[in-house]
Amino acid sequence: MPNEIEISTVTKRVQEMIAAAKADGVHLRLTGYRFDDGWLYLVVEPTQQGQRASQHAHLMTQIERTLQKEGFDQVLLVPAVPEHAGLTDVPPPAG
Repeated sequence: MPNEIEISTVTKRVQEMIAAAKADGVHLRLTGYRFDDGWLYLVVEPTQQGQRASQHAHLMTQIERTLQKEGFDQVLLVPAVPEHAGLTDVPPPAG
């Protein structure tokens, strides 16, 4: 079960990878998370109008695989609206 430090590490890492993807025209942001049954669910949403979260599935899969290689096995990125109950807000990236 990830602790708060690991959740913070994972969310910062995901924010870094999302920021790097902007150069390729992929515009997402990490808006919240939920820890449930041993899994960390990270909610991402598009940051520009006209983009669908489903268009970003490839990037989300790449991020999940990178996290797995880095030792964070039970993390899923979820394209969703952050207003769903039970989510914890993710602070914006520093800088």
